[in-house]
Amino acid sequence: MSYEMTTEPLKYINPMPESVVEEVIQNINMILSTVMYSCPLYRDFGLDPSFLDKPEPIAKNLIVGEIYDKISLYEPRAEVESVTFKQSKKPGEILPVVEVNIKNA
Repeated sequence: MSYEMTTEPLKYINPMPESVVEEVIQNINMILSTVMYSCPLYRDFGLDPSFLDKPEPIAKNLIVGEIYDKISLYEPRAEVESVTFKQSKKPGEILPVVEVNIKNA
């Protein structure tokens, strides 16, 4: 089964997820909403902000590659199916939408 996620942080984080699916979704959301270098003692976690201030086509390509790499590294129970972008109301803002398949769920 596929699940869609965005880079928008969750409103509530369950410290004791009731299922593997809930746990994986929380973990992926944490990866997508964290900027690399912002976690003390875990500097490589999150998305690399090097795409900031790049032209939109280049930024989108960098984001897609980064999302595939980080989810496969930090949440091997999920597989990225696709990364698309939705239109933002703010000019120049890129909003990725990630579709993932959770393995063995």
